[in-house]
Amino acid sequence: MHAVHTFLVTSLLALSATVAAEPISFRHLPPGASLEVGFRSSGCFHQTDFAFHFERAADQSVHVTVHDLQNSKKLGSLALSESDLAGLDNLMKAYRHLPLGGCTTEDTLTLVQKKDGKAVASETITDSTCDISRRKDLLQFATLTERLKKQGK
Repeated sequence: MHAVHTFLVTSLLALSATVAAEPISFRHLPPGASLEVGFRSSGCFHQTDFAFHFERAADQSVHVTVHDLQNSKKLGSLALSESDLAGLDNLMKAYRHLPLGGCTTEDTLTLVQKKDGKAVASETITDSTCDISRRKDLLQFATLTERLKKQGK
């Protein structure tokens, strides 16, 4: 009985540590760490698939490199401002608090934070509400791809 009690207490402590862990954050990405974000959106009239690679340099700057996976091409790289990073954190906060959806468009985000090449945190979010893409108050991943497309012209 003592072994079962010890196991339950240990399991509850591990669970509470997992629940208490901070969510992945763009603003708080440590120097030398990277964040891989896969963004796939599909609906009745569209299909997009992008890979974003965010990296914080030693000088605290954050750059993102974007690949259009559907067309197999690199769109380029951007330096991001603190405002951009806060905007992406607000976007993720909105994604994390969505109700169940009923929209035919489904967005799937996969985030993997890495340090020294090893995954230290991951998260997958699926949105089928169509709410996020309509919100003008959030920095959308599509906004980053549009900036790169304009930069390339």
